[in-house]
Amino acid sequence: MRRCLTVIVVAALAAPAALAGPPTKQKPTPTAPAQQQQIQQGQLPWQQARIPAQYRVFTREGLRKGIKVHAGERFIFALPANPTTGYSWNVKVISGLLVVRLIADQYVARAPGVIGGGGTHYFLFHALRAGRARIGCHYRQPWAGGHGDPPFTVRVRVRR
Repeated sequence: MRRCLTVIVVAALAAPAALAGPPTKQKPTPTAPAQQQQIQQGQLPWQQARIPAQYRVFTREGLRKGIKVHAGERFIFALPANPTTGYSWNVKVISGLLVVRLIADQYVARAPGVIGGGGTHYFLFHALRAGRARIGCHYRQPWAGGHGDPPFTVRVRVRR
């Protein structure tokens, strides 16, 4: 009886791996033109650990002080998030619509496949021209009447 149970358990554990087939190769990193096309479609073409070096990344702590960027530069807000709790980020340009534009956003789980694990929500912006802008950020449950973390405003100064 014990031997039969062991065989059944081993077979049950091995079956998913056998059914999955051979391991697949990872897709190659997109080329620059492909990345530009994805960004234009509102998608971020990278994962958390592979953000290209040409993008400056600002975390929540750094955003509270305000940021300075150059015209033509693209920059990213990296904000902690956990959509399984029902919370989501509401990020929008409040003033300076001709100075800064939100191009794309994407949530990346810290550990893909782990429910409730949390991750980071990335917001990609483009500094269009010199000037000042304000970007509002609010982490909340949309159906709960705006309850959530206190909203904050990021002051952006774009230089030539």
